Amino acid sequence: MNHYFILGREKKISTAEIAVILNTSNYKIQGDILKVKKEIDAKSLIEVLGGTIKIGTEINNNLSLQEIKEEIIKNLQDNTGKINFGLSFYGEIKTDTKKLGLEIKKELKNLGKSVRYVEGKEGILNAAQIIGNKIIEKGGDFIIENEAGKYNLAKTVAIQNVNEWSKRDFDRPGSDSLSGMLPPKLSMMMINLSGAKKTDIILDPFCGSGTILTEALYMEYKNLIGSDFSAKAVEDTEKNVEWMAKEFEEKSQNSKIELHHIDIVDITKKIKEKSIDTIITEPYLGKPLRGNEDEEFILNQTQELKELYISAFENFKNILKPNGIVVFIIPQFKYKNDWIKIDCLKEIKDLGFKQENFENKEYLLYHRSNQKLGRGIYKFKKI
Repeated sequence: MNHYFILGREKKISTAEIAVILNTSNYKIQGDILKVKKEIDAKSLIEVLGGTIKIGTEINNNLSLQEIKEEIIKNLQDNTGKINFGLSFYGEIKTDTKKLGLEIKKELKNLGKSVRYVEGKEGILNAAQIIGNKIIEKGGDFIIENEAGKYNLAKTVAIQNVNEWSKRDFDRPGSDSLSGMLPPKLSMMMINLSGAKKTDIILDPFCGSGTILTEALYMEYKNLIGSDFSAKAVEDTEKNVEWMAKEFEEKSQNSKIELHHIDIVDITKKIKEKSIDTIITEPYLGKPLRGNEDEEFILNQTQELKELYISAFENFKNILKPNGIVVFIIPQFKYKNDWIKIDCLKEIKDLGFKQENFENKEYLLYHRSNQKLGRGIYKFKKI
């Protein structure tokens, strides 16, 4: 069965995440849509994908707009009760989705149906509209893809729960606005990119406010450890873990988590040798940039961070099991129109780590256009 994954803003990261979770490289991408032929449980899968907005199941392909209209009417005409439906149009050439939607509504009303057409902004229904109007339950969000002048049609079967995302992002009691927080969606994607099994022992040694750990709890990982050199960070993590256990009890009730207030250079005093399966972390990324820093400041900061990261991997080597995995963010800094990167890969490899690629990419960049900081996501295996 052909499934359509509607990708979020970070399409390369979202694609790599899906490839790991589905254990496949046999997919096709066009624009915002990744297509894969595989049997999946879409409703369960959408809960643990940080970078996918919708999942749809293909109805038909290579259609004219008239055939699209006929297919949608056929799909909805046997529905009982009030029908709520919408159209989400993807592709370079936009058609008049409102006109098409109203034509479908008119023909369904002529069949004696009670129908409401929900119009999406710029021709696409967003997650909030689909959830708020119970589109999936009462009719359907129909994904229409323009491909070389012909149209493919799918129906949304699972949607990202924006209400839960917002709750996990903004309702947590422990936070530090000065040092910043790793976005929950990025945390989930990093966990997925690691390929860790649910029973693996996972460590975040720069846990901050605990976003990776709380997302892992939400995803029902069973054995979690967090540590940080900041006492406030550990306190915030503890608050957020307790909050997560209360708010999402059914997901976290069988998980074990331990927290340590300790510097990365001393972590072997708390973590046993060769006891960790997977390390997933965003380390200290340096002082926040305002945009007026000179090149010397940025170069000095990259050198300090390089030393910290090499020291971290020296300790990772001791506490990781053979073939243990590290998913690690190495920042890069925008200076004028170029990126200044931290040159530490050779030293990490010399310590006994092999760099793992993501779908032929050495690393994945998470970055907003207005930011001076880019998060490079790297994956290593202990050898």
